[in-house]
Amino acid sequence: MTRRPLLLLLTLALAACNTPERAGDIPLRTRPFDPKLDAAKDAPRSAAGDADDSVAIKPVYGDVVPELREARALCDALYALPASRSGACCNSGGVSRQASQLANECTQALSSATAGGGVVLQVDEVTACVAALEALHADCEWVGAWTPPLPPACGAVVHGSLPAEARCRSSLECAPGLRCAGAGPTDPGVCSPPAADGALCNTAVDALATYLRDDELAAHPACAGRCVRRRCQPAIPAGGACQSNSECAAGLHCDGARCVAGATAAVGEACADSGCAGTSLCLGHVCVAQSPAGAACATDFECRGACIKGADGVGRCGMKCP
Repeated sequence: MTRRPLLLLLTLALAACNTPERAGDIPLRTRPFDPKLDAAKDAPRSAAGDADDSVAIKPVYGDVVPELREARALCDALYALPASRSGACCNSGGVSRQASQLANECTQALSSATAGGGVVLQVDEVTACVAALEALHADCEWVGAWTPPLPPACGAVVHGSLPAEARCRSSLECAPGLRCAGAGPTDPGVCSPPAADGALCNTAVDALATYLRDDELAAHPACAGRCVRRRCQPAIPAGGACQSNSECAAGLHCDGARCVAGATAAVGEACADSGCAGTSLCLGHVCVAQSPAGAACATDFECRGACIKGADGVGRCGMKCP
């Protein structure tokens, strides 16, 4: 997971206005979820031949379904828990309106995906992820400008079940190895195998994956090879020249010059971009462990929380309230 501020609402709004992959570009077949999602297709036409705007644009997870307890627990741990802990650490009150809204929208989307049969949640896996998130935010040391990366226990909580050619709203609804081609924040798609070399890739936002902070969709590759700068290209084998991890074949990473063994680089090993193990970061082309409070630092990226400069100009890791 990348370590960056989560601007999900803005991302989805922009993506809805600029989504190159559209559901209309591909055949839509079996229908495992609410038929109302196709309302736009059958909407009354105006004199100009356009669908009524009131139904033409609709979030793919806009249907209302009963809230699933496991979905609420997971989404609250992703959004409400960090906000509550940050508020307590900084004496700034409870959960913010934005965090509460994100938790609610995440819960609704995940409940909808589960009710539609696309997603399966295992109670024990959700429980383990929530416990790991509680431990991650137990102290105040992590409070800073960035959201901490998700712990490993949260890496495989959502299991997709839809087969090839099934209609889908997120790649997370498809069985492992399949991608929801054509899907976006307002468009459903079809579970499809990875695209061939030369095809466009990762041109639309996956709504459910964004809510669940799954940036990689590792179990649902967009390309038979690798997606580099939004275009599928052959994966570079071990020993091949590379500039980023995204170019190397599965199970390899780029050390800044060549694709080498290992999906990620360990602390102290050479790296090209964000492909470092655990919570370590690629700084100066070397994986560096995040430092605890009190450690010397030059940038926020080196710390669990933030790098705070003292009167002497020396930086020390510590908590930094918004």
